[in-house]
Amino acid sequence: MVSLVDELLSYYNKIQQTTNWEDKFKQTSLKDADLTELFYTKGFAKSSNECYLTNVEFEQGDVYLSEYYSTMDAWLYSFWLRRYNEGNMEFAKETLEWLQALK
Repeated sequence: MVSLVDELLSYYNKIQQTTNWEDKFKQTSLKDADLTELFYTKGFAKSSNECYLTNVEFEQGDVYLSEYYSTMDAWLYSFWLRRYNEGNMEFAKETLEWLQALK
């Protein structure tokens, strides 16, 4: 069974392997209607995982995230998009690698 840590690190690598990923992240907003299709049309790899999340809402201070009927691909890619926008993508990667090493 693959852990969330493993999946997040896998998606970090998929992002890094995507041509011009940083420019694509700069042009992507979490407010876009269909993040799944948006990531795919920008050239990010599609997984074979057809798992869907439904009615996910999160609010903390100025941060609000709402996704309805979104794929795991969209959630995992948007995890890294949020880290990129916050400026802590590398720190998050290093933390996940540390957690992975504890297994």
